[in-house]
Amino acid sequence: MEIVQNLLTSINHKIPSNLLDGFWINDFENGVLDISASFNRIYYRNISILFIGVTFFNLPESWQDYDIATADFLKLGHQKSFVGTFSEIDISNKLLIDVYLNMPVANNEKELYGFSIVCDDVAITNFTADNGFYDKRYKDPLVGKMKYPIIQNRVPYF
Repeated sequence: MEIVQNLLTSINHKIPSNLLDGFWINDFENGVLDISASFNRIYYRNISILFIGVTFFNLPESWQDYDIATADFLKLGHQKSFVGTFSEIDISNKLLIDVYLNMPVANNEKELYGFSIVCDDVAITNFTADNGFYDKRYKDPLVGKMKYPIIQNRVPYF
């Protein structure tokens, strides 16, 4: 557990705090979830967080949450709570990572929602304007089919 917490802390410290254009799912293919973030995504992305061997994720397609501290972005997940809600997902020998986001609801108000990622490994890449071109490929298969924010598993084979 301490090794995983140290990994998440290391990744959190590499996330810039001025990501005005927020985060988005850049791609999800072959079990690799690529979450990107940018100060100005018209031109480039600043970071890409890769979650490898993903069997579960329920993050929204994109979000802007200026209230979260990037030092606390990725957290070690609460296994009992997750298993109680998603008993069909096997999390043995997997990383359970939680992300808490202030999501818009009604009347310009926000509500804190917890989201999870179940994966084998996680890594971060920092980009510069020269090598971080914006190349979003992910198309959310659940848009319009479920109530926002969607909290069900977005991995299609479950």
